[in-house]
Amino acid sequence: MKGIMESLSMSENGGGIEAKTTSRASIWSQFSENVMRSFKDSHRNPRFTRGRFISGLIVSIIIGLFYFDTSNNIDTVQANKSGLLFLIVLMSAVRSLNFCVLTIPLTFHTTKREFHNQLYTTLPYFLSVVICEIPYLVAVNCLQHVLFYFAVGLRRDAVSFFNALACNIVTGWASSGIGWFIGAMAGSEPKLAAQLGASLILPFFLFAGVLKSDKDTAVYLFPIKFLSWLRYGFMMMMVNEFKDLELDCGDQECPYNGTAILLKMGVEPDELWWPNIPANLAIGLGFTVAAWLVLAHKITRR
Repeated sequence: MKGIMESLSMSENGGGIEAKTTSRASIWSQFSENVMRSFKDSHRNPRFTRGRFISGLIVSIIIGLFYFDTSNNIDTVQANKSGLLFLIVLMSAVRSLNFCVLTIPLTFHTTKREFHNQLYTTLPYFLSVVICEIPYLVAVNCLQHVLFYFAVGLRRDAVSFFNALACNIVTGWASSGIGWFIGAMAGSEPKLAAQLGASLILPFFLFAGVLKSDKDTAVYLFPIKFLSWLRYGFMMMMVNEFKDLELDCGDQECPYNGTAILLKMGVEPDELWWPNIPANLAIGLGFTVAAWLVLAHKITRR
């Protein structure tokens, strides 16, 4: 790391040599060197990178086979497609959270040592973690989306396709922020981070709107409801698929369309991008900032 190494000075210490820094490099140098090191680590550990894509590939194939060519039959469409859409959202959320929750704990001791050696501050390091995650977040979601979207019988127009893809990416972003926050709270304990991540999914799972109507949530549970990134992702996917959807009633004329199903489930048909995309972006950003603050507090302590 050229920018950082230039700040090193050498001093003799009882016949040996001790390396210590007299000053840190610029913020940009710290950031760029951390980004380069993160990508090099990914290149040196290809099994970890391949694992992310292979796990996404396997899950996509299973979903594609199980829900292959799901019909719009009026008797089954609500149960089948709402279950499918929630599974898609949950898959994107769990995958991102599970990988990001371990990022900080696995490198915590190294990061703390290098911070106290004045190689870099916590902000450039943490920004490099975020930047290096974004390509994987987008690439894996795109791979999964292309593999199963048309196979499972969802709407076959470009607008609906890209709306659903954007929903999955933003849901993954919110999960990444939550994962980094849990990892920062766990510090140097990757096992604790993994356990906390798995436990945290359940309460937000309950408020997603698939197990109980969104409008039946008790008032005192609203804080959890409005922090449920799964809820925002599921609501957007439901509106994207069901609004004005023509149902299959055989030889008879259908008494209603997909919009009536949305209203029955307590989903507002006009809430596609707003408030779902901004809410998940804000949740991801908020937890990301909180993760950096927690990490900075833990790293600066001796």
